[in-house]
Amino acid sequence: MPNARFTRLETAKKEAILEAAMEEFATYDYELASINRIIEKADLTKGSLYYYFDNKEDIYITAINEDINRWWEFLGNPLRIFANKDFWQAVTTFIELRLEYVYKFPHSLGLMRGMLTIIDKEQGSAILNKIVNKNAKRFNTFLKIGYQKREIRTDLPFDLLSSLFFAVFFAMLKWKINKTPDLKIVEAKEFSEKMINVFKRVFKPEDPQSHTIKLNNSLKKEKQ
Repeated sequence: MPNARFTRLETAKKEAILEAAMEEFATYDYELASINRIIEKADLTKGSLYYYFDNKEDIYITAINEDINRWWEFLGNPLRIFANKDFWQAVTTFIELRLEYVYKFPHSLGLMRGMLTIIDKEQGSAILNKIVNKNAKRFNTFLKIGYQKREIRTDLPFDLLSSLFFAVFFAMLKWKINKTPDLKIVEAKEFSEKMINVFKRVFKPEDPQSHTIKLNNSLKKEKQ
């Protein structure tokens, strides 16, 4: 994370650094991104950049977290989404708003694509874990709503369900981005429906009536 010297910077200077970093990492994969280009765009010296950040990874994580912070600001009060709808309708709205945001702000889409390219790399996996750990509390707030309402299965510990949620989310995004590199907004909306269906299959409690029917059918087969 950036040190206290960065957080104390005047707003305009801080924004210039963040914008330069976000643009660079949205345009180039992590390994190809250039610190020198960030320095040039932000009108800094190399010494001054490292006065605020420890290394490239530090700058990258800061850029990703800034984009996530802006998304939360875009949402306004996310709890209102879950307060006025049933849990799964709220999750659908939540994901649709996420897609709306990344297409409204191209840097965000580029940052998401870039983040998905580093998942399978040892260093990238560690970086992703830091980003998830930093932001998991926010997402878990909503998962807990479903958990408490029993609209999410309660036969597994909540911590495990949280880990599964992020694993499924990133796995599906990575698969889709690799399959369709120039994903359009219409295709993204269709994909969000598939993602919701997968979430429901993994996390939604089984309908007791459905379970009874399956059990009865199983017993009938055994008798035959």
